[in-house]
Amino acid sequence: MTQAIPAELRRAYTGAIYEVDFASGVRQFRHGEPGSTAPPFAIVTAWQPGTSRPSANENEAANARLEAALDDEGYCYVSARGFDDGRTHEEPSFAVMGIELDDAVELARAFAQAAIFWWDGAVGRVVFTVAET
Repeated sequence: MTQAIPAELRRAYTGAIYEVDFASGVRQFRHGEPGSTAPPFAIVTAWQPGTSRPSANENEAANARLEAALDDEGYCYVSARGFDDGRTHEEPSFAVMGIELDDAVELARAFAQAAIFWWDGAVGRVVFTVAET
């Protein structure tokens, strides 16, 4: 992805709620907010890359390819999702444990994603894969 991310899309990413299905229960995270400790992870998706809006079938197929790539690389992951405050838009995702930040960004780029959510163990943040406009 070489295009800059529109400001509206940047706001959507940083304003989203990121939810992870841990074995111990569902937990929510937000950009810039600390939370109870959890091991570092990245939330990645292949859903709705950048400003593209593929069909539900195309999005599901892309996420299946992402899941296969995670399996091929031997990553441990659980289901996750990102959504807006009103939950009018939701993107199925994966919380990938044990992945380095740079590797997560490269994985997102491979699936034409504009950003990932990164939890460093104490605070979450959106990490963009392209330059700001």
